[in-house]
Amino acid sequence: MAVKNATFGTGVEILNRPPYEGVPITLDDEAFSDSDVVKAGTLIKKNGTVDDSGAEPFGILLSDVYKDRPQGTVLKKAYVNLKRIKESITEGTYETMYSDVEALKTKLPRIEFEEEPSGE
Repeated sequence: MAVKNATFGTGVEILNRPPYEGVPITLDDEAFSDSDVVKAGTLIKKNGTVDDSGAEPFGILLSDVYKDRPQGTVLKKAYVNLKRIKESITEGTYETMYSDVEALKTKLPRIEFEEEPSGE
């Protein structure tokens, strides 16, 4: 009998440490307009679309969500690592979504933003 080993990744870990609280969400088709995957760390609106500007975030996507199975978890209370979020989401998108972290702290008061990327 032949045995084949396969390694599966869990994706980017954006949490710094436990605990965290999240709520389930089904992403809208519009969230996948640019790609077949919405990356961990993306700001999500209550209607299940991507909040490109950071103007009205419902929460932060915990892990990558794929178009063929659009269910995911949105963080409502957590300690997140901004450096890992920047590595996860598309370059340029981070700068737009997280351009005003102080405003996000007000809009998402139970999220603690930690370890900002260097050089900023």
